Amino acid sequence: MLLVENADCAIFRDELQVRTRQIPVDLSTSTHVMIRYVVVPVQAGDVVLAYGAVNVTNDVGRASPDHKRYAVGISTSLHRYNGTITPPEERALTWERLGVTGENVTPQGHHLTQNVLYPWVKVPEDWPAGHKAVIALMVDAHSTGWDDNYPEGGEHITVETHGCLIAWRYRQRDPQGGS
Repeated sequence: MLLVENADCAIFRDELQVRTRQIPVDLSTSTHVMIRYVVVPVQAGDVVLAYGAVNVTNDVGRASPDHKRYAVGISTSLHRYNGTITPPEERALTWERLGVTGENVTPQGHHLTQNVLYPWVKVPEDWPAGHKAVIALMVDAHSTGWDDNYPEGGEHITVETHGCLIAWRYRQRDPQGGS
């Protein structure tokens, strides 16, 4: 959703809906789930700055027969990809991780907020004209205790609805005075 635009800058944010409210807890640190995304029309030479915030709740073990609680590692990251390319198999080749942060959410802490801010310094000069970038906020939940309550796993971290994803796009100015 476009919030503000002028000759030099445009600000975009996600549509407020969280794509999923549950992140499965597993052993792997590479099973990120997309929480939010924003589509940004870009051109070669643009500069994009992205900020994402996610709030999670650790309720693992509360519903299990033994009520065994454990800490869960939360990894939050920003990614970008070319959202115009089809089919999805070819689009997948354009994914790039921009920034990442991580922290444990303990049973005692119960809630965790993570913020990640990252500049996509410059849209490559070979970026195809008319193609849109997608900035995605991704979350992974992992723990060595992932199968303590259920041998097959199945527990999850809850994503709260009060996070955000914002992208600022700055246009490169033409030295002759245009944009």
